[in-house]
Amino acid sequence: YVLIRVELGGDGGFENLVKHKQCVTAVALSEDDLKGFSASKDGGIVQWDVESGKCERYKWPSDSVLKSHGLKAPQGSAKKQSRQMLTLAASSDGRYLATGGLDRHIHIWDTRTREHLQAFPGHRGPVSSLVFREGSTELFSGSFDRTVKIWNVEDRTYMNTLFGHQSEVLSIDCLRKERVLTAGRDR
Repeated sequence: YVLIRVELGGDGGFENLVKHKQCVTAVALSEDDLKGFSASKDGGIVQWDVESGKCERYKWPSDSVLKSHGLKAPQGSAKKQSRQMLTLAASSDGRYLATGGLDRHIHIWDTRTREHLQAFPGHRGPVSSLVFREGSTELFSGSFDRTVKIWNVEDRTYMNTLFGHQSEVLSIDCLRKERVLTAGRDR
């Protein structure tokens, strides 16, 4: 499975950038357009240079590190499925990457070292969408549990839960002001 870059200017050509073992489920660009990030169903997280295509893979922490964050270590096939990523977001200052998926946690990574910094528990369903508030380290997460949660990544703290959806939250976005826009499977 590959991630493809399409050049909109010039000859309109394209090239393969990143190879994943399973299908790519989420992509994001850094605010300066220099770095790209991609995640896949196998839990692979890749950071790549947009110009050169050079890739660096993120390494999942050991089970003991995850346990120190309050996570239960899944066993067998549940372990493989628990790392499936559905969404990712890069902070506007380029320091943090947030990922979320089937394990119901938000994972925070340092983009300079590609190290796992924190796992935020709290959602009761898969994490389907993530966005950083522009100009801050405030993170919004949407989930199949019908909630939106607010986190402060810098302080590594939970801030609030927003209710209102009658079904799964599928997409989320925000800018600088303290407003968030969500879309869900509501009817």
